[in-house]
Amino acid sequence: MTELLKELSDILYPIQGEKEGIVLSIINRIQPHLGFIIIGQTKERVLAIHTKFIETFGLQNK
Repeated sequence: MTELLKELSDILYPIQGEKEGIVLSIINRIQPHLGFIIIGQTKERVLAIHTKFIETFGLQNK
């Protein structure tokens, strides 16, 4: 989990003291699945944060 937080440090809530960023959650403790909520000032900013999240892990936006 420490490595995950390190990788996401620049987009975790709050980003530079602003009310935006990613809030991580675990959906199921028995079979852990990562969940997240993205908070942004605009739809465009939310999309930019989401894109950065996807790119950080080499995932494809589906």
